[in-house]
Parts: sequence; C-alpha cells; structure tokens
Amino acid sequence: MCGLALLVHELGIHVTGSDIDESETTTFLRDKEIAISIGHDRHNIDKPDIVVYSSSIKDSNPELLFALEHSIEVVRRGQFLAKIVLYFPVSIAITGSHGKTTVASMLTHILVQNKKSPAYLIGGKVIDLKDYTVAGNGKILVAEADESDGTLSHIKCPYGIITNIDNDHFWNYKSIDNLYECFQKFAFSTQYLLTFDSSKSRTMFSNHPNCTFIGNDVLDQVSKLQLLGTHNRFNALFAILMAEQLGVNRCDSTNSMMTFTGVDRRLSLRYSTKELLIYEDYAHHPTEVRASINAIKERYPSKNLRIIFQPHRAERITYYCNDLAIELAHANELYVVPIFKAWTDNENSIKASDIVKKINSIPAFYYEHPFDRLAKHIIQSSKENDIIIVMGAGDITKLIPILVQQLT
Repeated sequence: MCGLALLVHELGIHVTGSDIDESETTTFLRDKEIAISIGHDRHNIDKPDIVVYSSSIKDSNPELLFALEHSIEVVRRGQFLAKIVLYFPVSIAITGSHGKTTVASMLTHILVQNKKSPAYLIGGKVIDLKDYTVAGNGKILVAEADESDGTLSHIKCPYGIITNIDNDHFWNYKSIDNLYECFQKFAFSTQYLLTFDSSKSRTMFSNHPNCTFIGNDVLDQVSKLQLLGTHNRFNALFAILMAEQLGVNRCDSTNSMMTFTGVDRRLSLRYSTKELLIYEDYAHHPTEVRASINAIKERYPSKNLRIIFQPHRAERITYYCNDLAIELAHANELYVVPIFKAWTDNENSIKASDIVKKINSIPAFYYEHPFDRLAKHIIQSSKENDIIIVMGAGDITKLIPILVQQLT
C-alpha cells in the first residue's frame, strides 16, 4: 500500500490515506507530502475518484463502507496494481510463493545500474534503492505481484516471472487447484514467461507460447556470484535472464549483480565479530526456513546455529506445524516465541509451543517472556562460534536492536 501510494503520487495524482497507528511508513509518506490520517474514519474520505484498500481491511471498515454507500469505485490493492501496470509501455510482474521480493529487487537493481530508469514497486526495503518505489521515466515498470489474495489473476502484462509455487495462503483459495488456477491465469496473460523447472510447472505452463524454464542445469551461469544460498542464485538467474529480454546483456547484468547488497530482513547480517554473528531473516514458511538454514550452513559449516523463530499466522501454523518442526530441527538450538497474528487471523487452538513439542533432537524452548528478557538470556548463554538467526515475518524484528544493545 505504501509503495502504491508513493508511485501514484509521483505520477502526479493526489493521494491521501489512513492507518491504524503511527509508524515508520506513515512518517515516510508524510515526508513525501502525502496526507495520512491515523485511525479509520469516514471523514478521512472526501469524494475521491477511487478507494484502494488492503486485503487485511475488514468489511466493516468505515471508510470502505462510506465509499460503497456513495458509489465510489472501490478496489483491492492487487486490482489497482493491475490498473497501474497498463499505464506503462513495458511491465514486468514478479510473483511466486517465495523469492518475489528478492527477484524484483535484483531485476530493478540491474536495470538501474544499466541506465534503464525503471519504475519499480517492491514489497520490501531494498538496501540499494532509496525508496520502496519510484516512477522512473515512465517506460518500464518492475512490480512485485502478490498471490496471497487472488488478485494476481487481474494482472496482465507483457513479461512475467513465477519463481515457484507452494501451497501457501491456502485459506484464501479453499483448494490448491484454485491457487494453481490463479497462477495459470496470470501466466497465460503474459507474452513471455520465466519460471522454475519442475514436473508441476511443466504441467501448468508447457502450453504457454513463450516460456523459459529455469533448472539446476543453468546454475553454473551465476557461479561467480557470492550469494548466500542456492535459492538466491536461482533468484539472480531469474533477474539476469529477464533483464536480457529488456536489452541488458548477461555480462552486464552479472557485473551489476556483483554490487547488489540485498533486501532488508533477507539473511541480513546485523552483528559481526570473530566470536558471534547475528542474522535476521524473513522466513516464515517451511520451504523458506529450509532455504535459509541451508544457506547459512553452506557458508558457515562449522558454526553453532541458534534460531529464534516467530511463527506467522495461526492458519499457517495449523497447516505447517509438523513441517516447521522438521526444518527448524536442523538448527543446533531453537527458541520459539508466540505467533504473530496478521490480517484477520482466526482464533484457534494452535499455539507456537506446539512446534517445540514436536522436536526432541535438539534443545528447543518455547519463550513467552518479553523480548528484553529473551535477548538477555540469548546473549548470556552465547558461546564462541555461535550464529544467531532471528527468523520470522512479524514484529520479531524488534528483537534485533535489543540483542545488539546487550552486546555493546
């Protein structure tokens, strides 16, 4: 929502917005001269042409109700992105269950470095880019497209990337077949598609008239990139090959990737000494947890890996409790904190402690205490040769400065 607001603002359209609480995002948008109200109230809306809302907004939201009562056009975030995509002569939408933020960031970085002046709309904070979005020269748009709420099927653009397809956000689709159908509808709206190579993708996309499948056999093309993890080498391949479609040769793209410093909260190094390393990672799905642990072990095979994990959404943990336990057990020591509830999470009986109960191969603990107490325990019990990973997509990020403060 923040990126969309800023992009439209930069295109010369008057934008206002609202949020429940003050945050870095509301401050950021005000600094860009966008009026932001705190609290949702129908008086925040003054006859706009269109109201765009997040899928996390409840049907009872007073601003949404006001817009509907006054016949103002109302669209979800993904539907509005589909409108924005049509504004640009060339657009590239990057989607997939995992890695879309990183691939969108890598592709944008390559295009910026090679003077293509792209517009971009990315869901995470990219270290090399000054903002979440920028309008560019109005010719090329790189957009991260979220599949979580089904609005991906509205997006139609010349170029598409599907990084992978996993059974996530199933609660919005009712069945895995509906999720597959959403990806297929997006895929067949593109003129050129870049996707992963698997039996699943071959079945889903083999009839696409112009599709390139990326598999392990081409990983050697990015062997000189010192990226953390095989998954990131795949991400780089997607970006490099799509940049080639946009007129940037592979050699120049690869050289540009040498200066790519990453996306915030994606295996981000937060503290480093000879005795201790602290990383932060956004992983919250079993596939992502596995990829991040493998990446750390590949780079630091002899280190002692301690993970502090915050589960994300009760529905996800209900479905993936066993799988998360299996993947997290590849650490040397594990701490699990209470579930971060996002959107309109349903209350149910699942608890973060259920993950810990399924692990008996490593020391695993459930920790309900405030972050400052957890940080103190983690630092006091740390030993030489430790790597600490703070992992999760919720407010577990607040633990990082507390840990670092304990060390300085």
